[in-house]
Amino acid sequence: MYLSMNYEFQQKLRRIFSKIRNDILSNKTSNIIKELEQDKRYFIELMNILELINRDLLTMKIVDNLDDKCIMEIYDMRMRIL
Repeated sequence: MYLSMNYEFQQKLRRIFSKIRNDILSNKTSNIIKELEQDKRYFIELMNILELINRDLLTMKIVDNLDDKCIMEIYDMRMRIL
């Protein structure tokens, strides 16, 4: 049951990220998109990386029972690395 709940939540996150990605890619006036119009693959991969990071942190929170502060520290470190 626990894994199923995690899977359902991951699917929901995947749908949310997909919508965000599509919304951003369809917005031609965005400065980010203007810079990346030549090769949108990089932007799509960046969104995939962010999605993977979020899913991994969610899994760590659930499976390893980490508190929010610890999760945020890991998230911040990963964002600095990116």
